[in-house]
Amino acid sequence: MTEPVFRRLGKLEKFQWLVDDTCCVNNVVHVRISGQVSEFSVRAALECLYNSFLLLQTGVVRDGWSEARFVRSSAHTLPFRTAAIEDKLVFQVIETELQTPLPIETGPMARCILLRHSPDRSTLMMTYNHIVGDAMTGIFLLKRLLSLIEKTEIGIEDNQPPRILELPADEYFAKDMTSVRFVMETLRIIGRHLVSQCRWGKPVVPSVDDISYLKDRKAIVAMRELPRLTIDRLSDQARKENTTVHGALAAAFLKAIFEEHDPSKTHYVMLLSPVNLRVFLDNKMKEIMGNYASLTNAAFAGCLDNSFWDLARNIKTSLQKSIDRGEPFLALRNPFFKVNLFGAGDTGKRIYTERFNASFPNMVGLSNLGNVKIKNLYDTFSVDSFSGAATPSAFNNISSIAASLSNTMTWNFMGVFPLYSREHLNKLADRSVTLLLNAI
Repeated sequence: MTEPVFRRLGKLEKFQWLVDDTCCVNNVVHVRISGQVSEFSVRAALECLYNSFLLLQTGVVRDGWSEARFVRSSAHTLPFRTAAIEDKLVFQVIETELQTPLPIETGPMARCILLRHSPDRSTLMMTYNHIVGDAMTGIFLLKRLLSLIEKTEIGIEDNQPPRILELPADEYFAKDMTSVRFVMETLRIIGRHLVSQCRWGKPVVPSVDDISYLKDRKAIVAMRELPRLTIDRLSDQARKENTTVHGALAAAFLKAIFEEHDPSKTHYVMLLSPVNLRVFLDNKMKEIMGNYASLTNAAFAGCLDNSFWDLARNIKTSLQKSIDRGEPFLALRNPFFKVNLFGAGDTGKRIYTERFNASFPNMVGLSNLGNVKIKNLYDTFSVDSFSGAATPSAFNNISSIAASLSNTMTWNFMGVFPLYSREHLNKLADRSVTLLLNAI
């Protein structure tokens, strides 16, 4: 069981490792809990969780000029702490977790917090690096952790055997494509990106030239929630309009951004949306831990005359075409994700990340995790909501993540300060929600 731990990083893992030193690519997931959860049960569950997933037991070290590989961590469980905090201040903890680095070289690349709001109200939060997991990984980890906590609370032993270290995503998909198709499609993607950069007006994402470097920027979060009734209405209306909830969320987000600019001019934005590559694998692979999120991207011209639902349909169509063209799979063979000509030292990683960020000045990210498969009722507690957040990295400077559980949809907006102030981000979040509600 030791050999797989020492494999080299795949392309998506390698990319996140390169940019982490500058951008701190952390993911945070958390659930709101009603009922009794003891510190003892969380600690015991974390030890079992740690032994269940080998990626949780790893660190990453440099291997040669521009490569890296996993190594086994000397830790015996995940770092854990508790804190008492008001429910309304959870966003401050999320921001701290997003920008506090994890010990990449020594591991483990994850940690856990239990936030106490009252004797029967708490938040269970996990932070992990994007190298070892995407947003779906957070769902799998919390689902497993909650199950282990329940078993610990009622005195049942967990006998699930440890899992092996999964292969990187490019091992599953990249071999299906010929080099000719790879080159041609990559050139087309680059061409579409360059044309969109030149054709349309001034970018809508603010820039801060000499005020701050990537290393000095901080992640800020604006959290919003929508009730179940609104979610159902949104789903029904999106279906009638021949689009999706994802398309509607993206339309609201983009229109809120477009409204901040001169309505007499056309502006552009590149929308990035992750694709969960697990859905293309066998059923037994649906809940494997790791970084299996590649990206679709589509360019949109925007002005205030855009119809909300026309934009939502356009988003659905454009992202589907991106998938049909195979762009998420082409990214797995992208040499820029694998080879760093500047080397894998601190200076090389910084130059790589800053050059990568400079080539994508107008990216906006949106991820809709859909209905999260975490049960609500446990023996001594219940789960009220699920929420996710991620550091806007070298890809973009503003993004949002939506997720639904039981009676609530959470919609978190992440911006990079000082490009976005807290007031500015909250204004965009409020306007996005208002546009969405007005449309249904």
